[in-house]
Amino acid sequence: MAAEKAEKTKKTRGAKANRQIKNTVFCKLFGDEKNAIELVNALLGTNYGPDAKAEITTLENVLYNGVVNDLAILLDDVLLVLIEHQSTLCGNMPLRMLEYATETYKRFVNDKNVYARHKINLPRPVFIVLYNGTEKMGGRGAYRLSDSYAKTSLPAFAGTGGLELEVAAIDVNDPRNKNLVKTCKLLDGYCIFIKELNRNKKTMDPEAAVKKAIDDCIARGVLVDFLKKYRRGLTSMLVKQWNRKDAIRWAKDDGIEEGIEKGRVEGREEGRAEGRAEGRVEGQKEGRVEGRKEGLKMGVMKTARAMKREGIPVNIISRTTKLSVRTIKQL
Repeated sequence: MAAEKAEKTKKTRGAKANRQIKNTVFCKLFGDEKNAIELVNALLGTNYGPDAKAEITTLENVLYNGVVNDLAILLDDVLLVLIEHQSTLCGNMPLRMLEYATETYKRFVNDKNVYARHKINLPRPVFIVLYNGTEKMGGRGAYRLSDSYAKTSLPAFAGTGGLELEVAAIDVNDPRNKNLVKTCKLLDGYCIFIKELNRNKKTMDPEAAVKKAIDDCIARGVLVDFLKKYRRGLTSMLVKQWNRKDAIRWAKDDGIEEGIEKGRVEGREEGRAEGRAEGRVEGQKEGRVEGRKEGLKMGVMKTARAMKREGIPVNIISRTTKLSVRTIKQL
């Protein structure tokens, strides 16, 4: 009875921890343990079977203070694989992965004494970025946390006492990685689906683009079970995401332009009113500068409000707009 209760608690914990993870096609597809194992085997050359001991440990923004990652899976309690899917290159990925790993490791030590004499055993981490953007990155690469460090000479500690984290980056669109992608049928299907989406979006509205991509992939035998099962949810999710991006982009562009124009007008008025005849030009110049600053601030605030209305986590809004969390909460 106790064992059954413990197992039920474990499953419930996993369900709660993953209920509100990032809603993307990648997360939906590989959030399934069996699919995640297939992806890990292809990327690492491992041989985990469908019956392997596995647990999805992807972080969820409510429980982890807005920290959300794409995919994390624990295998046999010894290997922790964190995978991010990116359409743009990001030099801060090691720092982000460090944050994800820290939050994940807290789950393993929350009932243990980290100040005790005995060593706490941790699963070995592996960090991977799957990149499918248009900017060329050379097939494969690596991001290192040490690349972000200030260049300071410490002769006495050369090669010791530092913190390093390396993220392997793989361009899934690069021909040199074709065999790797083909090794995982789900990853290959995912790449095909995303290409269809992007191509359709150039000439169609979001809903039509998504529906056609789903229909075409099913007709070609690509991700058939997955797309049939989640057709309605995927369509709604992707359309909402695209509309949200467009709304944020519009709010940002419109707000900044509106603010700058207002700043120019106010700057001219202030310059004319306060500048004496011989100082009028300088007054106008200073007024425009101050007006532009105020206009940019107004644009940023407008963008933050739009993102908040769309339900984007406060910490992500803060990173994007550089506004404080306190200021965003007051909007």
